[in-house]
Amino acid sequence: MTKSKNLVRLPLAAALAVALTCLFLPLAAHAQNISQTAKAGKYSITLKVLPAESFMGTDAAMAYDGGAEPEAVDGPMQPNHHMVAFISRDGHPVERANVKIRYRLVSNGGWKNLPVARMHVKGKGADTTHFGNNVKLMPGQYQVQVTVNHKRAKFHFTLQ
Repeated sequence: MTKSKNLVRLPLAAALAVALTCLFLPLAAHAQNISQTAKAGKYSITLKVLPAESFMGTDAAMAYDGGAEPEAVDGPMQPNHHMVAFISRDGHPVERANVKIRYRLVSNGGWKNLPVARMHVKGKGADTTHFGNNVKLMPGQYQVQVTVNHKRAKFHFTLQ
């Protein structure tokens, strides 16, 4: 009798494990952090893809400094990532630059322009200046081009 109870519990436990995996797998893209660095002329560019971050309210993580309007975390696009470029020259953060960010999901082909906002980490000051915005990204392979004052760096990454 004990064996038959165990035989029923094992498939039930396996089914629960599969169900929980399917439930939490879509959240994996939210939790994944990407950080890559490349050179573009005299600039060092670190591309980061992080969970979407807030620009508004008392719990805002970012302070908006100019450029394109930040995409609200709870906005109509429902962004799930924060795609940003930290730029330095001669080891010092660049606070002002003409920055353009283009990205594409390789399987879809078409390039999209990310509206670039300039921001810094709230309460941390200009040393944390970076450029980018919140964006909605699906799992897959991406190509990103970051252009700083007409110098371009290319990045490739995969979101799970």
